[in-house]
Amino acid sequence: MKKSIIIGLFLLCAAVQLFLSVSMVIDRENILRRGSLHKFHTEPVDPYDPFRGKYVALEINGSVKTSDYMKYEEGEKVFVVLKKDADGFSSLSEIAERKPDGNDFIRLKIDQINNGEISFHIPFDRYYIDEDYAEEAETAYWTGIGENSAYIEVRILKGRAVLRELFFADKPVLDYLKS
Repeated sequence: MKKSIIIGLFLLCAAVQLFLSVSMVIDRENILRRGSLHKFHTEPVDPYDPFRGKYVALEINGSVKTSDYMKYEEGEKVFVVLKKDADGFSSLSEIAERKPDGNDFIRLKIDQINNGEISFHIPFDRYYIDEDYAEEAETAYWTGIGENSAYIEVRILKGRAVLRELFFADKPVLDYLKS
């Protein structure tokens, strides 16, 4: 009896873990399929993380200027509206009081408030890459691509974002490195 209870609990725990893992993958795939596309300019940052593997660190301008900055607090999560420029690149535009309609917003955490400028933690700050290409990608990112030639594509659905691809000179990073 006791052995069957232990086996039953083990199977239940395994099923819950499997369900959670699968639902996270399905959720991200749903965002990638149905989310609206946004491109963000990015600048090089020197990455190092021995626990998460090889990646290219991304620096994205994540701040909004606002006159009513005093009503917000550091650490608070808010809805931030995105706007696209004439070239199709997105940037943070304004803080919304309520959840906006559509997909042109992200829910972000306020990092810092400084004299009317609110800075946010941008959730897509790392692009993970195959270990064989990581060093070459980092070198190209730092030296070979020029200003405003690196950008990321992000899909956003109902305020949640998933990083889709890193581009160097309008080519996906792996295509750029292979050419």
